[in-house]
Amino acid sequence: MLRAVELLTILPPSWHEELVADAIAALREGCDGYWHIDAAVDLLPHVPAGRRADVVTAALDSTLGLTDEESRTRALGRLVAHLAPEQVERALDAVDAMAEDDVDRFDGWMALLPYLPAGRRPGIVERGLAAAVTFHDPYHLCTGLAALAPYLSAEQFQRALAAAADTPLPHRTAEVLGALASHLPADRVAPVLEYALWLPLEDARASLLAALAPRLPARLLPHALAGAKALTGPDPRARALTALLPHLPEAVRGATRRRALDAALAVERPHRRAEAVAALAGHLAHAQLDRALAAVLSIGNPSERGPALLALVPHLPEDQLGRALDAVPALPEASARIEAWVAVARRMQAGRRRSVLVLAVAAADAIRDDAWRARALTGLAAALPRGRPVWPRWTRPSTRSARSAWSRAGTWRRRRTARMPGPRR
Repeated sequence: MLRAVELLTILPPSWHEELVADAIAALREGCDGYWHIDAAVDLLPHVPAGRRADVVTAALDSTLGLTDEESRTRALGRLVAHLAPEQVERALDAVDAMAEDDVDRFDGWMALLPYLPAGRRPGIVERGLAAAVTFHDPYHLCTGLAALAPYLSAEQFQRALAAAADTPLPHRTAEVLGALASHLPADRVAPVLEYALWLPLEDARASLLAALAPRLPARLLPHALAGAKALTGPDPRARALTALLPHLPEAVRGATRRRALDAALAVERPHRRAEAVAALAGHLAHAQLDRALAAVLSIGNPSERGPALLALVPHLPEDQLGRALDAVPALPEASARIEAWVAVARRMQAGRRRSVLVLAVAAADAIRDDAWRARALTGLAAALPRGRPVWPRWTRPSTRSARSAWSRAGTWRRRRTARMPGPRR
């Protein structure tokens, strides 16, 4: 089914009907796990309107039949937006009946909560909060309280803050407060900022400052900025300054931008340096982009260089795109090369764009695994020219292999759709 869904997004409409029929039959024959339901949800936009209810019902039956509660919860999260009200109630009954793991039950409640009738939500929120504050794993506590935060009353929010304060380690408390930061009441922002500036661990201090940044009123921004500048480690300093940057007055934004870039380029570990530069990319001026690109291209490991290069490309001026383009062939993964070529092509003039897209298509066509090749072609589809044949008469020799991809995809489709294997990650 996964492969049928991938092909639906890239093959001509005349092939859709048979693929949809084959995929629906595969769903009704049995469910191999979460990825089967995930594929069914991706299939829905391609199903005729009169048949969607049958597909949703079959997918819900398969979901509730999953024996693994974690997989069942994840599948409900993917499917719930397509359920009718009575089906949401049926799914809620199934979640309430879960017995093995409070976390799975909690995740099921959170998946269904936005789709429940308004009268049902307060009871589920209270049950969810009562469960979340008992989670011993800080990760589950953070994510649980963050999911609940938009629905909490003032009294319930105070209980959530108390749960954060009860966390035994300060950096874990900071994680929980960071998860709640976007919903903090106005009168609680200043005390949480003071707590952030007190934290002894710089990573925790920077993370909480970054989470608080969108909630800080103008009077507290200088205090937060001073705390960010005081961080001695370049990595946490870069993260805190980058998060504060879009919220600062214009008068101090230029100097803060320079400080943030200096800190990002001083990060010792290459992959963290790449992450810091990538996070800052959208805030940099022309001359600073040149420095950032030079720093990214100097990273020795191509796997670490790729994500930062992708983050910079949408912001590079046209005269710097050539340097980025020259760095693409060294990226080790075909998917990274394809994504980078497409990103560069989108910034180029139409006359140059086609030659870069040819490289991306040829790289996708060279992927030997059928499923990964289908995924690559799917990702390319949105970047290819519209309103004309998919393979126009481009003159570069490398297009010959690209043009043959569609015919091979058709052959593959005819051979495989009748005996599709179970979904896989």
